[in-house]
Amino acid sequence: APHTVEEKTGSKSPPGFPGLETMLPLLLTAVTQGRLSMEDLINKLHHNPRRIFHLPRQPRTYIEVDLDAQWTIPEAPPFSKARWTPFAGMKVTGRVQRVVLRGEVAYVDGQVLLPPGYGEDVRESQPLSPAAASTSSVTGPPVFPAPHCTHPSSIPLSHSQHSVPS
Repeated sequence: APHTVEEKTGSKSPPGFPGLETMLPLLLTAVTQGRLSMEDLINKLHHNPRRIFHLPRQPRTYIEVDLDAQWTIPEAPPFSKARWTPFAGMKVTGRVQRVVLRGEVAYVDGQVLLPPGYGEDVRESQPLSPAAASTSSVTGPPVFPAPHCTHPSSIPLSHSQHSVPS
């Protein structure tokens, strides 16, 4: 992956499709339509991945989202190597305005500012092996701080003021 339209429309097309760049606006649209709660979205995109993949807190890494922006997903999203999306033409709500990675502005208003290779492995530890997981004691899901909005039109996904009950 990613795959071209030609590869995906063939008789033996490979699995999967592009869409990471449209995931958040599609889910925010579901929130505005009442099909998903903001708490569900935060759990699915922030808390659960941190828990499942043993990711540490990253207070200097966050995104800012314009919750009021309405736009139409283009035929060829600018950051997809596949140059197509099954969501082309859909009207969505919410647009990523800024991405801050370890304190450095990585993306702002459609422009990538950091060079390729700036990422790093942030895992605290490797997930348990199946044998270790079956013998380990699990007391319940960890409690992670929930993100809060510092401005009505932005969602920083790393800062917190309250916790999600376990």
